[in-house]
Amino acid sequence: MGKPLCVYSKVSASKNKDWRYDLRFFGQNIGEIIVKEDKQNHQDRIFLNVTEDKAKSNKKYFDINVFNGKIDRNSNLAQQFRIKFKQYFDKCSEIKTKSPEHRIESFILNEFAKTLRKQNKQLCNIQPIKLFDAFFQMPTPLKASNHDPEYANHAGGGIDILAE
Repeated sequence: MGKPLCVYSKVSASKNKDWRYDLRFFGQNIGEIIVKEDKQNHQDRIFLNVTEDKAKSNKKYFDINVFNGKIDRNSNLAQQFRIKFKQYFDKCSEIKTKSPEHRIESFILNEFAKTLRKQNKQLCNIQPIKLFDAFFQMPTPLKASNHDPEYANHAGGGIDILAE
């Protein structure tokens, strides 16, 4: 996707033989990319999916109101969706997200992902660990948002950045 949009893979990326990826704008989830295998035509079909909740969030935080639902990634609506986020990125000096943590996490991951010093890489010799060539968050059964880690079964938190 490229800046300002990033694709994050999921540890549980496969669902009903579809591959699903989070689409994020400065770390905030704004939609989902769905890859459906088309064995008959030997070509994957790729969709952009924006739930009603994500559409409301996109409107609230970025004043972007394009659509909700699942559409082909090459459709006019999908193109408008990408253009709106690019325009928002170009005109805003300070991107505001639901949480400042989203923006900082996105910045750090993009900085780690640079591979060459000539890209003005500030943090050398550190690379993010990727899953299916995309950033990901590692789910854990631990809940630590209140600074007192506790076991939370499958409703726990996640490790936001894994790097080597």
